[in-house]
Amino acid sequence: MDQNIQKILEIKNKKMQKAFNQNHIELLFLDNKQELLNYLDTLIKDDQTVGVGGSMTLFETEVINYLRNKPVRFLDRYQEGLSRDEIEDVFHHHYSLMFI
Repeated sequence: MDQNIQKILEIKNKKMQKAFNQNHIELLFLDNKQELLNYLDTLIKDDQTVGVGGSMTLFETEVINYLRNKPVRFLDRYQEGLSRDEIEDVFHHHYSLMFI
């Protein structure tokens, strides 16, 4: 990557980090898809229930496939062939989970 672009990204990332920290939100930068999946391995344990919000980034980073292949109860709103009622059931299960 061009040095100037790299420097601009570093400055923007520092500003973003500061803004998130001021709002008591932890921000983590990962360099690539594999680093992300390795990080998720440290967070998501087998047999946990996992849901996701709507995001194409989850497909682009292969998080959806990762969750589909991990031994967890994945509340998969993107599963092919789900009826409208089944998708609504997935949403209702999301709302019954406790988020931290």
